[in-house]
Amino acid sequence: MKKQLMVVALACAVSVQAQRTDTLKSQELQEVIVAGVRARKNAPFAVANIKKAELSNFSVTGRELPFLFAHTPGVFAWGENGLGTGTAAMRIRGAGGSRINITLDGISLNSPEDQTVFWANMNSYGALMNSVQIQRGIGTSTNGDGAFGGSISLATATPNHQPTVEVSGSFGTYNTYNAGVNFSTGLLGNHFIFDGAYHETATDGYLHGTAGRSGSYYGGLTYVSDNFQIRYKNIGNFEKTGQAWSGVVAGNDDATLMSKDIKTYKDLYKRGLGRFNPLYEKLVFDGNSWTFSTDANGNYQTQRYKMDDGSYWKKTTDNFYQNHNILSAVWKSNVAWSHNIALHYTYGYGYYSEFRPNNKFSKFGLIATDVNGKNIKRSDFVRKKGLTQHTYGILYNVNYKNDCWDILGGINLQQFRGNHFGYLTYISNKGQVQNFNGLKYYDSDGDKNDYSVFAKATYYLHTYWSLFADIQYRYVNYKANGKNDKFYELANGSYTNQILNINENYNFVNPKAGISYNNGGHKAYFSIAYASREPERNNFTDNGKYPAPNAEHLFDVEIGYQYAVNKWNVGTNLYYMGYKDQFVQTGEQSDIGENLTTNV
Repeated sequence: MKKQLMVVALACAVSVQAQRTDTLKSQELQEVIVAGVRARKNAPFAVANIKKAELSNFSVTGRELPFLFAHTPGVFAWGENGLGTGTAAMRIRGAGGSRINITLDGISLNSPEDQTVFWANMNSYGALMNSVQIQRGIGTSTNGDGAFGGSISLATATPNHQPTVEVSGSFGTYNTYNAGVNFSTGLLGNHFIFDGAYHETATDGYLHGTAGRSGSYYGGLTYVSDNFQIRYKNIGNFEKTGQAWSGVVAGNDDATLMSKDIKTYKDLYKRGLGRFNPLYEKLVFDGNSWTFSTDANGNYQTQRYKMDDGSYWKKTTDNFYQNHNILSAVWKSNVAWSHNIALHYTYGYGYYSEFRPNNKFSKFGLIATDVNGKNIKRSDFVRKKGLTQHTYGILYNVNYKNDCWDILGGINLQQFRGNHFGYLTYISNKGQVQNFNGLKYYDSDGDKNDYSVFAKATYYLHTYWSLFADIQYRYVNYKANGKNDKFYELANGSYTNQILNINENYNFVNPKAGISYNNGGHKAYFSIAYASREPERNNFTDNGKYPAPNAEHLFDVEIGYQYAVNKWNVGTNLYYMGYKDQFVQTGEQSDIGENLTTNV
């Protein structure tokens, strides 16, 4: 009996050890996947790493990832609805979203035209991730749009080799909840793993009209062997969130609250406007006395927007669905050489629906008249502005490592095809005889080809010293044509769309170099880097009176020191970032609250 127990115990120990070995091999292969865009431990750059446990714990809160990234140096995040869910944005070193390169398993996530990532579309991604690396400044070469403020590399979790089911959830104020489930079949037939996940977050929102629901799902099939792995991942995300991009306005037209007693946000709360959202409601205004109405307690009164049938406008919403398909293979041909290749396709469709009170017909290129032929200048509108996106490509990385050298090379080929459209889904009846309901008032296409190749190498001079060099060539072609959502008045009093006819080519060479010292928890480094970045779509379409946009360039010098011991990590980082043709905010905004920029 004792012999049998010993045999069973030994068999269990061997089985557990084998599973651990398989898991470690999978993790090593996963590291190869992101090696092309990540900084090594001894790289001469400012880097922060976030591990799986922290990502999983944060995901349960339902908040968007920028609020986790804001726990690292140099990162600032904010959201619209006051709870950290839904529409959120971030900056690294003061640089906005379009200057931050984001990749998922080495594949660019930045929207090719806007060059930013809309985090509301990626709710609960933390539950799907194994790790995140944030590089501040230019950093190492990466795939996709140029990294100016920094770059963020997301790595999906390694498939679990043991059968597992994990359920998580949380509930908080304003009926905010997050619920999710992850599962894995474990290793089937010694080679296959099927795993999946579903997570969603919903809230009533703090600001009026910001209730929303968003989430993500994942399904994967993986084949693993000793030194080879092929994996298909389908990652989807969805969101329907109430919007508050206008912030809190100062008043209506020429009458302003600022001229009264509202000077700060604290004043707004005192006067009953702490949750006010001008996309959902309006201030009650007395045109006779030219003042805003107040109640018996001195609070300013608000009123929901109404439709012609007497019903209330529900809320302004942003709606988006996106689906990523990634087929990747990674293999180690021997101890020194490793390879990674990936094919990917992403489909996206979305729109926002917004109530536009008392807008001019001319804003939409329209002329409206009553039965007597008299012009009607204004009405209430609901507009639906949307887009479809198709992004596809291939990338390949190769890595050679020995005792003295760590050399990486890679190529990334990506194409984007998109369409922008706008409809008027509602126009209030102000006596106009024309029926413009359902009108498609603009329609344009955007195409972007993004091809790049890089080589980077680390040479270990000594046990503690290493040299780093990196060179990237990137070619970008951007085309846009069709009718945009801007209108010009013609001599005969009619209006015509802004016609897009953009065809621009960019050739960028981006070098980097540095030296680092690593010894006993001490790390010191120095690096210089140069990067370039093409204009965004808005730089062409909303340029106004400014000259045609040029590419933006950045020269970055970094010097830093870090000391890590046990649970303590202390560091300092000095940097100089010099721009040429920098895009700076003009003070103007698009009609959805985007800050417009131009070269200086």
